[in-house]
Amino acid sequence: MLDVAKAFDCVWHEKLIFKLICNNFTREMTLLIYSFI
Repeated sequence: MLDVAKAFDCVWHEKLIFKLICNNFTREMTLLIYSFI
């Protein structure tokens, strides 16, 4: 299994979620990514 949790340590979380929403990511995909951060 790939450990991607560390990749999100340096990410501006609010900006990432904003960009996901603006780029029409589904709610489920956004929540999945949010669960890692």
